[in-house]
Amino acid sequence: MLASSLTLVIAQRLVRRICNDCREEYEPGGEVRTRAGMPGDKSIVFRGRGCTACGGTGYSGRIGIYELYRPTNAIRKLINDRATEADLRFAARQGGMVPLRDDAVTKIKAGITSPDEVLRVVQVDENELPCPGCKALIEATFASCRTAGGASRRPARAAASRFASTGSCARTATRTRWRSRRRKTGMPTAP
Repeated sequence: MLASSLTLVIAQRLVRRICNDCREEYEPGGEVRTRAGMPGDKSIVFRGRGCTACGGTGYSGRIGIYELYRPTNAIRKLINDRATEADLRFAARQGGMVPLRDDAVTKIKAGITSPDEVLRVVQVDENELPCPGCKALIEATFASCRTAGGASRRPARAAASRFASTGSCARTATRTRWRSRRRKTGMPTAP
């Protein structure tokens, strides 16, 4: 029922704009850049120093950051099949969804808001890391994203190390072991 009635998914957050009167360049550090979705990116970023125009806050006004997605038939099928959130998110990204964090990074690079403000407002999924191959955000359980095709040998967990060359994840390894055990004991396996 949900899959057939879903026509649009939208998320919105408001972030504070950097004050134009006291805007200054600064280096937030590697950890802040990574958490904000800018790993290895050396773009110039700004923050507000604080002045009388902004009341010493460094910010003046707000702007929206958005995540917008129109579900495809593939997504509807995944919903009907009760796919995991990770599978739905991956399919949505493949279908053209721009995540909140990506829209926020665009606004950081444009000098509209700061990485610190984005981290304050946008929920950062600690289970997402940048793919070593293409820098797209992937779940921490993956060695690399599907588009990198296993180019990365970095396993996210020890259990995934033997699957890193194929780009498989630890979740797939666990599911495979679970099915194997059930077959050996004669129990039915889930699809």
